[in-house]
Amino acid sequence: VLDRKVDVLAIRETLLQFEGEKTYVEVELAPGKYERRDLELGISDGINIEVKKGVDANTLIKKPEPDKKK
Repeated sequence: VLDRKVDVLAIRETLLQFEGEKTYVEVELAPGKYERRDLELGISDGINIEVKKGVDANTLIKKPEPDKKK
């Protein structure tokens, strides 16, 4: 263990999307309507990652579509 934080907001890393150097998620504003939110991230355990800015505990995050470039 290199670092540890308690009582922080964390999300699954699989929810993250990337564009260049930016990391973002799509959040639901209304049923079927989504908006991009850039995130400021903290530490990760390889599965979950700390979110410092961009969403809160009540934000509904859209699960990204699987990459079909295989």
